Amino acid sequence: MAHRELLGTAEIYCPDSLSELAGLTPEAAQDVVSGWLSSAMIVVPYLSKPNLPGATDDSCPTTRFVPAGEVVRPPLSKRFRNKGSLVIGIDAISTVDGDGNVHTVPLSQALVVERFGVIQLAHLGHGCVTTISDFADAADKLRSVLPPRRFRQAVRQLSSHW
Repeated sequence: MAHRELLGTAEIYCPDSLSELAGLTPEAAQDVVSGWLSSAMIVVPYLSKPNLPGATDDSCPTTRFVPAGEVVRPPLSKRFRNKGSLVIGIDAISTVDGDGNVHTVPLSQALVVERFGVIQLAHLGHGCVTTISDFADAADKLRSVLPPRRFRQAVRQLSSHW
């Protein structure tokens, strides 16, 4: 009962007798399980795409429209490999790649995490993470536009003695 309530698997129930499952064909089981994909949490390695029939692509949308705001470019030493920019607006943070594709994260859904010298911008609404380390000069500005709980700096782990 709890499994059915938590996971929404009302199509299948655990019968008292396993003999009742004899009539369940592999095709019927596949239909039931594929119905769960719309709400399933799947972990997929970065830059790979799952080939799962019935799964929806919920990637973050990009546009070509660059919003208004303070434009931050990488330092000269990093501009050769990163031709993009970071735009800090009054209600969003946008990354613009070298090809002009714009990925915007509303401030209400933005989380900046600094860990071991790597700065990442997370879009909590989509679950995507963008590395913005080349824009480290903007860290103070990001701290000023985000609530303190939305700018996290990981504590360095001290070496432990076993």
